[in-house]
Amino acid sequence: RHDGRGFMIVTNGLGRVAQRDSERANCTHIEIAAWVPAHSFELIELVGLLASDAHSSTTGAWNPSDTLKAPIDELGIAGFVLADGGAVDMGGGASVRLMLLVPLGPNEYERVRGGGAADWLSKNDVDERRWAPFLARIN
Repeated sequence: RHDGRGFMIVTNGLGRVAQRDSERANCTHIEIAAWVPAHSFELIELVGLLASDAHSSTTGAWNPSDTLKAPIDELGIAGFVLADGGAVDMGGGASVRLMLLVPLGPNEYERVRGGGAADWLSKNDVDERRWAPFLARIN
């Protein structure tokens, strides 16, 4: 990031294809991103893996404030909430919405997964520090 606060890992090209069941989405073209304090190949793989799930989802298109059950036990992540990272104008094509993966521990995930994600997002900062406790477990 230009401000020196961590790294943004973003898929590149996923947004050229509309999400499945896009008529139910308020953003049909998406890229998946993670704003992290450090970069690693494992994080790049994780973002790519979760992004591939977006297009093969059987539960419909992904929207901001959706929750994603994707436990990563070794990091203590129970799932994710999707935060709105803003829209990117593609110069003549459909705009692409960035979906930020915000990791949640088991207690937080259980609180938001039933529909409390928008409220949680309004009360919590979404920045690179959200990943720090989980990435500390890698070492």
